[in-house]
Amino acid sequence: MAEFIDAPTLKSWIKDDKELALLDVREAGQFGEDHMLHAIPCPYSIIETRALLLAPRTTVRVALVDAGDGTAQKSARRLEAMGYTDISILRGGNAAWAEAGYE
Repeated sequence: MAEFIDAPTLKSWIKDDKELALLDVREAGQFGEDHMLHAIPCPYSIIETRALLLAPRTTVRVALVDAGDGTAQKSARRLEAMGYTDISILRGGNAAWAEAGYE
């Protein structure tokens, strides 16, 4: 089951030496308007096909970012059904990242 993390925790993960798939699950238009510097677009509507291309190993650490609207939770359920085992969700989504002062 996916756990929630805060922006400072995610920032520390980006800087550590462990593999991380940072997936922005908002749709393309939302991603294009504003997104985290290190995030990769992986829209919820096509997450099953994109996730397998972006993170083919289901044991990789995955962090999901959304607009704080529950899309990350839905995405986590889909990824779990696909066999992904290490999923976290940024609490508050992209806005929480920006509010913390990160790019």
